[in-house]
Amino acid sequence: MEDRYEKLRAYLETLSSFELPSYKELPGIGLYMEQVLDYVRDTLNPAMPEGESPLTSFMVNNYVKARIIAEPAGKRYSKDQIGYLLAISTLKKSLSMSEIALLIEMDAAVSKDKSILYGFYKVMSDDLAHEAASKLLRRVEEFHRSYEKEKERGAEDAEEALRDRLGLLALRTAIQSSIYRNMAGAILRLLDEELHGGEGTAPDLKVAKKVTKSEEAEARSLEKKREKALKRKKKEDEKIAKNREEKKK
Repeated sequence: MEDRYEKLRAYLETLSSFELPSYKELPGIGLYMEQVLDYVRDTLNPAMPEGESPLTSFMVNNYVKARIIAEPAGKRYSKDQIGYLLAISTLKKSLSMSEIALLIEMDAAVSKDKSILYGFYKVMSDDLAHEAASKLLRRVEEFHRSYEKEKERGAEDAEEALRDRLGLLALRTAIQSSIYRNMAGAILRLLDEELHGGEGTAPDLKVAKKVTKSEEAEARSLEKKREKALKRKKKEDEKIAKNREEKKK
């Protein structure tokens, strides 16, 4: 339990101080697909749950197809496109592709300067991540202090109590996330109706909806592969442990 707790605490600590790169820090030269994937993964992985990939070539190609981002020039993705990919990668769990497409369509009304748009997104994203992660970290640490006190008193159910508290905290966080997601959806529906009469005419919105479905299918496929890999590793570890025990005998 201690090792797993330390992993959770380290993740929340990282997230509580995580910051997206500034616009000036984004790559100044165009990057090819694999370079883009490496850059986005390296940038966002500290803020992602272990084992999750924020971006794949399949996703990028779908975003281009749906005109959510512009086509690369000579197969190279520009600073502006990379900024959008960072934003999309952090939003796609809470918004559908059609909703993200609608927000991107509205960019021009805010500013035509991509550095200003990206800077605005960065500040908002960093501030909210710091606030949420810091708050959650304090609760997790409080739970762990209670767990340590219970262990000192010799409570046999100390570990079970800690698991229960963390489970309830995860449930509360998930419910809160769901409520915020629904409220964001209601606002975006209003904006879609205001801009398009509810017809969904933002850049290839129908294509964007297909992107969401295809991404969900890909995510399920990746999760199955991940589960198989974990099972294989578990079997290998058990085999190694068994061999060690036999050698001791």
